[in-house]
Amino acid sequence: YQRRVHGERRAGVSAAPFDASASSIEPPAHPKSPTSRAQLEASLPHVPLFASIEAQDLKVIIEAMYRADFADGEVVLQQGESNERFFVISKGQVQVQKGSEMVAVMGTNRSFGELELMYAAPCVATVTAIGPLRCWVLDGETYRHIAMKQSIEKRALFRDLLSNVEFLKPMTDYELLTLADCLESCNYEAGENIMSHGSEAEWMHIIITGEAVVRGRSRSGAVFGVCALGPGDPVGELEFIHGHRCVADVVASTAVRTARLGREHFEMCMGPVVDILKRREQSKE
Repeated sequence: YQRRVHGERRAGVSAAPFDASASSIEPPAHPKSPTSRAQLEASLPHVPLFASIEAQDLKVIIEAMYRADFADGEVVLQQGESNERFFVISKGQVQVQKGSEMVAVMGTNRSFGELELMYAAPCVATVTAIGPLRCWVLDGETYRHIAMKQSIEKRALFRDLLSNVEFLKPMTDYELLTLADCLESCNYEAGENIMSHGSEAEWMHIIITGEAVVRGRSRSGAVFGVCALGPGDPVGELEFIHGHRCVADVVASTAVRTARLGREHFEMCMGPVVDILKRREQSKE
């Protein structure tokens, strides 16, 4: 699963600038019930930007969020327009549409709007309420000056990790920081599958600590060892690049911590290296 790459670098997507001088901003505090706080505490750690922040910092973000209600059919985000809000669905559903294609339906505890804030880009899709919709919202200024500030330590850790991954060598430091913003931590116990043969490839992982083993399958279904993986090794990048299901089991042989990246963020961040990886794989055939 580890691949060395060489080649020419292309420009990629850049993260929105963060003004560290504004880190002393006083965040707003909006009243919430204990139930609402508990819901946000459960859902926000699944958002990549918030996955690694400390519990006390997460509480600051939760206090700064406010409630917003939308009617059935109301457009929350419009493709091509600017966005200054980050949303977590409290109750109801939304449909996500790119052009004329409906690409997803999202419900309770799902979030949207972070890509536009992270990259200072127009909305990549139209998000519309399906029935009555209630969301928790964080305004763009607070997101940038609080959420981005809280992510600095995570960015530094993940940037150092990414800089040692061979297939990311074509990326600049700034591009690596952009990618680091999209990673979230994930822990596995010894014996637990990080990837399972034949399953949909939902995540690409980079091992932070621990060791794992790759197990392939013969035509008859017999399992055999392929290789061992350790810190800095990627898992699942080929499935993302080529769009196929997982071709092997990747099993933690010790306790493993990974930094993982979802497909949507992969497609936005990995433009500088995907073509290089494809060409390298084709040259081996």
